[in-house]
Amino acid sequence: MVMDKQLTKSITIGEQQQLLQSMPVLINTPNSQQAIGSGGFGTVFKVKHRLDDKIYAVKRVQFGEFSEEKKQKVINEVKILSKLDSNFVVKYYNSWFESNHMFIHMEYCNQTLATVIKDKAIVFGRQSSEAMNLYEYYISCEILRELLQCIQYIHALNPPLIHRDLKPANVLIVTNANNCRFLKLCDFGVAVEHNMVSMSHTSSVGTSQYMAPEVYESRYDTKVDIYSLAVISQHLFDLFNIDNPLETYLLTTFYDNFNKLYQTIGSMSQGIADNRPTSGQVLQDCNQWSVGKHLLMENDKELNKNF
Repeated sequence: MVMDKQLTKSITIGEQQQLLQSMPVLINTPNSQQAIGSGGFGTVFKVKHRLDDKIYAVKRVQFGEFSEEKKQKVINEVKILSKLDSNFVVKYYNSWFESNHMFIHMEYCNQTLATVIKDKAIVFGRQSSEAMNLYEYYISCEILRELLQCIQYIHALNPPLIHRDLKPANVLIVTNANNCRFLKLCDFGVAVEHNMVSMSHTSSVGTSQYMAPEVYESRYDTKVDIYSLAVISQHLFDLFNIDNPLETYLLTTFYDNFNKLYQTIGSMSQGIADNRPTSGQVLQDCNQWSVGKHLLMENDKELNKNF
């Protein structure tokens, strides 16, 4: 479900009336509901609660018009979200049926990782084919670290959960973060529990650009999410736009870290699933591919000397 700011628009009077009739606890003043995203499974609205004055997101799904397969995907997302109460996943509050629609009441997040990736180079004044400076690299590494923690969480559940549609648009950004975390996974419509080692799953599920090769077959496991994360990482660090990344970063002060990162992303995108590391293994090596705040402080001191 894409939730970029560019999609934000006021909804029609008819839509507002329907939304308000279906959600009696939500405020009904003008401009209190906005469509902030839309996709194949419905529309997400930004709403304000009438009692606690907090902002929430409500996904409205035109359930009555869906095939049985699509209905099961929506129900599957609700069942999964209702089980997951964690800072690593968008918070679920409630869901209900009304007039051939299903409404899913969730935590509101105002951005997706897709927006961050699109705007990051512009914010730092960098061409996409150029090396990042130390500060942008640090932020990108922190984003990757949080993503790995999110994936580690769902893969460590009993039974493990395979997301199967990891991509920047399905990673939400929290503005007022608790526990110093800013990223949360969302859109579990095609997620599946992996109950047995040799368990078969539906083939060709997800978004093609981020799908591991084995997803086109029926036997795969949590490593398909690691492959998807590798593709996300390539976008996050702009590797698709750099002809020779190692040469481009050769003169940076964090070249050794980038070299390790480049190797790590390569291992995560291996065609053979067993050759890919787990999210936990990549996190264990975090100090090797990321940069610490002490490097930022040292860089600040060096800059101050030069001015």
